[in-house]
Order: sequence, then C-alpha cells, then structure tokens
Amino acid sequence: MLLRVERGPPDLHDGLRLLADLERVPAGCRDLSARRFTRGEFSARELCRWAHGAVGHDGDPSCQAFVDLHDIYETVEYYPDEDDASLERRTAEATRAFLDARY
Repeated sequence: MLLRVERGPPDLHDGLRLLADLERVPAGCRDLSARRFTRGEFSARELCRWAHGAVGHDGDPSCQAFVDLHDIYETVEYYPDEDDASLERRTAEATRAFLDARY
C-alpha cells in the first residue's frame, strides 16, 4: 500500500526561508531602485518603503539608511525636527552617498 503525502500549510520554517530570500536582493536591483529615485520614478518615501520591505533591518548594511528613514517616515509626527521635506532631503543625500560608494 502506498501512502500519499500532501503538503500542509506553510510552517514557520518556510516563512523564515522566505524572509531570508528577501534579504538577498541582488545588488543590481538595489542600484536600479536608487537610480529610479534619482530619475523621479520613485518618491523618497517609496524608495524607503521598498528598502524596508525588500532588504529589511538585518539585510545589506549599505541600504540601512533607507530602511531607517522608512521607520522615520512612518512615525514622522513623533520627530519634532523632521517633516516630509527634510526626509526627502535626507533620502536624496543617502541615495547620492549610496550610488557614489558603488561607482
């Protein structure tokens, strides 16, 4: 008699593996996202949101400025000396530094 084994719902291990895969965002993809921001195809907030979701806090150290900026974007009302304009400026500075370090 043969037993048929069906896969059940994803377990914690599957979820952790998926998160680990997200942390391995290819360098070209990170560079492209930064370049799209400089061309005006992404807003500063969108670039930081992408970095937070695709790279995360434990991912590529060269992207952590964007990940941290996303956290500030999400809680800007708690930072008295920050607003959307200052965050856009900081994102632009971080993008220039990121791309300069690459090329």
